Order: sequence, then C-alpha cells, then structure tokens
Amino acid sequence: MFSSFVHTILDFARSTRWVHRQLYFGRSARKKSHHPNAWNAFVHQRLNDINENLLKGERWRLPEFINAYKGTLLSHYSKLTPTQKTGYQDHWTSLCSRLGAEGFYIAIRGGVEDLSGPKLFFTEKAEKFACTVLDLEPCRMALKLESFVVSGLDSCAALMREPSHGLNKLVSKCRSIIQEGLAIVLCEKYKHKNKSKSKWMNYENYEHDIVEHHGVALVGWPDNILPVQNPSRIGSREALQPLLGALSTETCHWVKLTDDQLKKCIEDNHACQSKGEVVYKP
Repeated sequence: MFSSFVHTILDFARSTRWVHRQLYFGRSARKKSHHPNAWNAFVHQRLNDINENLLKGERWRLPEFINAYKGTLLSHYSKLTPTQKTGYQDHWTSLCSRLGAEGFYIAIRGGVEDLSGPKLFFTEKAEKFACTVLDLEPCRMALKLESFVVSGLDSCAALMREPSHGLNKLVSKCRSIIQEGLAIVLCEKYKHKNKSKSKWMNYENYEHDIVEHHGVALVGWPDNILPVQNPSRIGSREALQPLLGALSTETCHWVKLTDDQLKKCIEDNHACQSKGEVVYKP
C-alpha cells in the first residue's frame, strides 16, 4: 500500500525522500539531543546583565550579542572555575524547563591556535529543524562553521563586499565595543546601589554626561583622533582601524575614576571651557 502511495505521489513530481519526510517528519533522522551546558548559561547571564535596564527596542539579541563580543565572552568564560561552570549549567537547564523556549546556537574557536572544541546547544525541535530542513546534524553544522572561520573564508567573504560596507562595519564594531564596555563598567560601579547600570554612550557631551556624571572614562584613545568622538565622524578606514585594534586588545578601555581623578577632570574641563574650547555642548 505504501509503495502504491509513493508511486502516486511521484506522478506529481515529488521525490521518495520528500514523501518519507512528510510521513515521518524526519523521525529516522533524530539523533541524541545536545543538553544545555555551562557556556550557554554563561552567555545568557551576560546578555541579561547587559539588557537589564535597557528599554524595549534597545536590547541586544542573542545572535548579535555573541557575534559582537565573542572574543570577550570566550576570554571571560575561560577564567571560570569548575564550580562556577557547574552553577551556570544548572541555571540554564532550569531556565529551559521553566520557559519552554526553543532554539539553538553554536560557539566555535576563532583561530588555529585555539584548541577548544565547538560548544553547541539545540532544543529538540530546533534539532528537528536542522536535520529535516537544513539536512545537517547539529555537530556537522558546528564543524562547517568552524571550518569556515578557521580557514579564513570569512575574511575572503568580507573582501568581496563593497568598500562602503567595510567602513560601516568598522564603525559598527567600534561603537559596539565602546557601548559594551560602558555597560560593564557601570554595572560594576553600581552593583551595590539602586541606580541604573545601563546607559547609552553620549559622544556629543561625553565629558559632562559620562565622565563627570558617572565617574568613568575611556582611556587609551589614539592620540591622532582625540578627543573621544563618535567613530562615524572619524571618516576614514585608515584612522578607524587603529581605534578598532586598540578597543579589541583593550589598550583602549573603560576605567572607574577615583575621587581625586574625577575632581581633576572637572577642573581641567572648566579650565578648557573658560579658554574658549567647546567642552560642554548645549
């Protein structure tokens, strides 16, 4: 009977494989599911910390968050103790059970010198999607992504884009790192106080709105593009590339100012303003 049904369907230009998947919905392709791990929970917790006080529409989404800060996340994750990783594992398992969320994500090494293996998480329905629609097992998908990144094909793809896209991407990366650093330093500064821990970077009134108001500063900004300004106004890729390098290596980074350092900053700003320099903008 099944054979007769298949031949009937084939008359309408459907393959045997398609018929099989429609009938069984890929049950034969189901593999052992990948359980939540500490890495997933760690990334989720960091994302929650960043988004905690951001308004709806301003919050980071998981894929963009991982793509923008993968290097920082991997660095911080590698410093966790086994006990901390176990704690994240338990937290993530509980979260999945409570929310009933479905999805997947994959984290892989960024270069040949990194020997860590792929980290991946698939819920049951997400794994069905990968196997039946994408025709890829989760582990196979992770290996393909790792091969693409480690072999340098991602760089080749970037070179094929229009030059304007390259400039926009540099601007976006610089602004993302600056914003993430600001969110983290404010979170650390106000963690024991009932005060907002998240704030958008104000490039126009940086000295007043960020340095003087919150007592934090961005140090290590390249001398040739001082003062601190919106990366979109710097203009050229040649000037932006050193800034991105300084931000990525944390040569340029956020610091919490001491009371004496903050007092001196305020005095210097007032002195510059009195000399005619535009420090405070209306």
